[in-house]
Parts: sequence; C-alpha cells; structure tokens
Amino acid sequence: MGIRKKIRVTFLFLFSFSIYVWADVSSVSGVEFQSSFSSSVAVEICHALENANPSSQTGVQSDMTSTSEVLRLFYKRSQCSPVWSHEQSIDADAILLVYALRDSQYEGLNSYDPRYHLESLIVLLNSIQSDVAAKNNPKVFAQLDILLSDAYFMLGKDLYYGLTPRNMVTDQWKRDPKKSLNLALYLENALENNTVDESIKELSPSASGYKALQNLLMKYYKLQETGGWKEVASSDTPEEIKERLRIEWYLSPDENSEEEYIDALKNFQKHHGIKSDGVIGIETLSKMNISVEEKILSIRLNMERWRWMPSEMENSYISVDIPDFSLRVVENNETLLQMKAVVGKDERPTPIFNAMMSYIVINPYWNVPPTIVREDLVPAVRKSIDYLKKNNIRIFKNGNNAEKNEIDPSSVDWKRINANASPYVFRQDSGEKNPLGRIKFIFPNPYDVYIHDTPHKHLFERKERNFSSGCIRIEEPVKLATYLLNREVNAFEDRNVSALIAANKNKTIPLAKKIKVYINYWTVWVDDEGNAEFRGDLYGYDGALAEILGWR
Repeated sequence: MGIRKKIRVTFLFLFSFSIYVWADVSSVSGVEFQSSFSSSVAVEICHALENANPSSQTGVQSDMTSTSEVLRLFYKRSQCSPVWSHEQSIDADAILLVYALRDSQYEGLNSYDPRYHLESLIVLLNSIQSDVAAKNNPKVFAQLDILLSDAYFMLGKDLYYGLTPRNMVTDQWKRDPKKSLNLALYLENALENNTVDESIKELSPSASGYKALQNLLMKYYKLQETGGWKEVASSDTPEEIKERLRIEWYLSPDENSEEEYIDALKNFQKHHGIKSDGVIGIETLSKMNISVEEKILSIRLNMERWRWMPSEMENSYISVDIPDFSLRVVENNETLLQMKAVVGKDERPTPIFNAMMSYIVINPYWNVPPTIVREDLVPAVRKSIDYLKKNNIRIFKNGNNAEKNEIDPSSVDWKRINANASPYVFRQDSGEKNPLGRIKFIFPNPYDVYIHDTPHKHLFERKERNFSSGCIRIEEPVKLATYLLNREVNAFEDRNVSALIAANKNKTIPLAKKIKVYINYWTVWVDDEGNAEFRGDLYGYDGALAEILGWR
C-alpha cells in the first residue's frame, strides 16, 4: 500500500479518537483519580529507559541516529513522569503530535519512517480506546509516552537539521553547522505552554523558498493521486501535447488556440531551463516525460537542502545557483538583479558553500596557475618568446616583494625551466585578454573561488554553461559592482564603475558593507512570480542524495 493511501486509511480512526480524548477529559472534570496509575506509568518509563537496549521493549531506536540519550535526559528532568497523558486520559497534545507526524509528508519527509513510530502510535492509541485491559495497563501508557517523545525528537531533529548525516552533508554542501538546539528543553517548554503543534512548525525552515516548495509539493501530491500524466512522443497530436500541458497547469482548459498552445509550450520549456522555441524536440519530450514521482522526489531533495541552510537568512545576499547557471541579488525576499553565470565543469565542479564578500578588484591581474604554466605557457614561449608580450604576461621572482622583482624574459633559460618548481610568478596584466575580465569579486574562502568578469561573452548564449574551473563568471559584472558600491555609505566616492575600468588601472576597493554570498545547488524552486522552476541534476548531487536517504 502506498504511503499516502496508507495514511488515509489509518487516519480514519483518529477523528473518532480525538473526539474520545476530549470527551474523556470533559467527563472526568472535577473527579480525582488515584495518583497510583500515573506513578505506575512513571515506574515503567524509568524501567524501560534504564534497560541497556530500550528499543527491545519500547520500539525506541538505539542506533547512532536515535534519541535515546535525549530521551533519558528528558525523562530524568521529569523524574520519569508521563508527559502525554494524565492518569488514563490522553492529552490533546499527543493527538496533535500524531497529526503532525502524518503531515510530515508535506515537509518532504516520510510519515511512515519507522523512526517516527506512527504505525505503533496508532495501534497503541486504538487499543487504549477500544480495549479496557490496555487502558488499565501502565506499560501500554509508558510505551505510548516514550514513543511519542521519541517521535517528537526524531521529527524535530529531521526538520531542524535535516535527515542527512552531517559528514555526508559536508562532502557536498560545505556549510557552517547550524546553531545547536536542545530538543529536550524545547519539548519541555512546548508541553508547559500547550504549544506542541506550533513548536513543530517552528522547527522547519522559515525561509520563503522552503515554504514555497511545501505548497508545490502538496500540488504535485494531488497530481500523483489523480494518476499524473502519460508519456508523450513526437508522433503525438497537438491535442495530446495540450492535455499534457494542462495537467501541469501550463495551459488552462479554455485555452485552445494555436497561439495559446505555443505560448504554453514555450513557458514549459522556459521553466525547465531549456531552449524556449515552441518546438517539440528531443529535450522537450525528455522534460515532459519526467514522471510526477520524479518531480516529487526532486522537490523533497531540495527541501532537505533547505534544512541545511542557516536558520535565518540575511536581508540582503547574493545567491549563485549552479544548476540554473545564474546569479541573483536578493533583498527582503525579492530579486533585485539576476544575470547569467558560467560555473565549474564536471571534473572541476564549483563547490557549494557560503562566505562574506569583502572587496572587489577593478582591472585585476591574473596569476597564471602552475598547471597552465606547465602545460600551455612554457611550451608556447619555447616556440616564440613574443608570446608573453602579445598576451600581456610579465614575469616576477617568487617572494614577498614580487612586484619589485620583475624578470626580463630573455634572461630565463626556457629549455631548462622546471614548471613544477618554478622560482617565478607569471602574471597577466589587466586588459581584453585577461581571463578574469575587468572585475573580480572576492569572498575569501578555502577553495580559492571567486566571481569575475570574462572576455568570453559568447558562452552566455549557451543554455548549459559549465565551462569554468570552479570560479563563477558572470554576464553583467558592471551591474553587480555598481550595486555593491551604491550600498556603501561615504565609503567610496567614485562609484562610476565604467570610468574606473576605462582608467585601466588595477584598483582594489574594500566593501565597508560586506554581503553574504551563497553558492547553492537548487534543482527545484519557485520564482518571484510563483512559477515552479525545474533544472537538471548537473553534478549528479540529487541522485547521490536520494541514494543516501534511501529515497531511490
């Protein structure tokens, strides 16, 4: 039975059970139960948690991802008192938690993940409702209490930190760790204030990008319930293609004209990152034949990545999205600037990380990397020493004062030079041939990655732009530099970037108002107009993450 169908069936009972809970509570108003039952439940809780392997008696996970230690800390603070029931009445917070576990599917999680104990909780609650012996059994209430607490901690951990083990996150996604959260104290506070439901919602990312994916996921789950869409082929009629577009909301039922059809087709292509020409080609057919299940998986994977992001994003930041080959400047959740970007090739991928941009360089120099010196420059100079002059490359002696130690190329024995251990620095001066273009933007990081201009403007005409060695080349560097300098308050008087470039002088400009740069890997997001955007898995990270999580 599928997860969503299973949820509908098993939750039929919960409506009647929630009525039972409230009726049971109201019917005993003013009646004093013997405290011995709760005391007996507390004894059973203590006994279960003192057991070397609590999972054998309670179903609580005991491996490295379990919350066993958190559970022990939590119940130690309450002296093992039950927190989800009072005497033989289940608290409303318990039912709200069970509903939250069910609805975790809309957080991109699996409601029936065994760590959430949802099936066991439903069985226990049902038995307490229908079986007198179970309702009078402290062990049943103890097991229910522990499973509810453990489920809260597991769900809370997954919503706040993500499901992916930290060491696997850092292999792909080089982020600073999230601020630590004491889930035991967090639940204790929620129970005291009767805010269990709200506390769970507050653990999931508050970013608008995440919330938009939540809504998108719900829409695609509904599509899945109705059967999704059938595969299309180049031999299909326009009516069959129109039906495919209607199912995914690109064409409304009353839009039937040829012009409306072509516009919808172009829109589909645009929002899947392919050439928007209104022609049914191989690439368009491939995108149309991505199943609804695969799109749901992509949405869920991107929601997981949002859980790795900082809890609070800055009001202003720069976002580079690798699969979209783009850079955006965001202020107050709105895109102020957007431009095309070139990112790292498959064998030299752009790393995923964040850092603070601290300065920009106008008319930058380029220190030729050792590999290029060895493989390209030295062989070219051996053929003609004029290669250096033609390409504005100068030679300096390696050291702290390299600028003062320029070397005459004719004094170098090019036949004997060892490019692997060269005593020289080869520097290309600023100009039209400089691979960094006219501006570079520096956000210090251990990967030596930065954003820069490029003389190879023709590459921005390509749809897929993974041509660099890891750095990010952008189409409109003057616009980005102008934005950054206009943010400065009395920090830099000359903000005419074009004039600074025309002066042809190397100039470093520190940024008094630094700005965070996020290098991201989003393959699904919702744009500012509410359109769902889907992109290809450029580096295969979606596939790898799905394997790690056991989702494929």
